Amino acid sequence: MSTVARLFFGFVVGALAVLLVHQLTIWGLSRVGVTAVSLFPMRANLPWAISATAQQAVIGGLWGLLYILIWDRWGRYGVVRSALFGAGFGLIGPAMVLWIVWPLIWGTPLFGGGSMGRIAVVALTAVVFGIGLAWLVQVINGFMRHASR
Repeated sequence: MSTVARLFFGFVVGALAVLLVHQLTIWGLSRVGVTAVSLFPMRANLPWAISATAQQAVIGGLWGLLYILIWDRWGRYGVVRSALFGAGFGLIGPAMVLWIVWPLIWGTPLFGGGSMGRIAVVALTAVVFGIGLAWLVQVINGFMRHASR
């Protein structure tokens, strides 16, 4: 597959990981009372005038681009190793951005203000997002390889 096709694949899988895995994780956490975030929020947030879910899907797609670039080089080790790789990716990438980069941009406290509950929720959702991303890449990549025979 060409590089452009791989990058497109990564973007689509990252967006799917947000819509399928991340949102279901948020739903599960809200059902048990850990967080009060709604499922598939449709309210438009700044800086874009699109729904929060669409923004999250675009950002997930960008993380999927980065994941594919790294996965093509180091992540092709089977389902279990890929899930561990995805969990590490989720903690190192999206979680660190949510803990450090976004607060610096928006002028809010780093690491959720030191709230262990917020840190744990971000860590859990980032790890589950990374594992879901890894699983989706493995499954869809396997189907594409099988279909191209």
